Amino acid sequence: MHGTADRNTPFAASRQLAKALPNAQLYPFEGRCHLPMVTATREFCDVLRAFLNAGQVPAPRKAGIVLESTP
Repeated sequence: MHGTADRNTPFAASRQLAKALPNAQLYPFEGRCHLPMVTATREFCDVLRAFLNAGQVPAPRKAGIVLESTP
């Protein structure tokens, strides 16, 4: 999980990491910064709960955003 507007750690770094790690999943918090657990608490908890229950992150809520994962 990573905020796409993070100024501390660019979102591109998470995208690169997700591509490099087998079976990695990346959930983008569109327009959110470094602490999506604070700025998007409900969405963060929903994503975390879904991952813990099913081992998969859900599709992002914003239209046009594509869930990124590696096979």
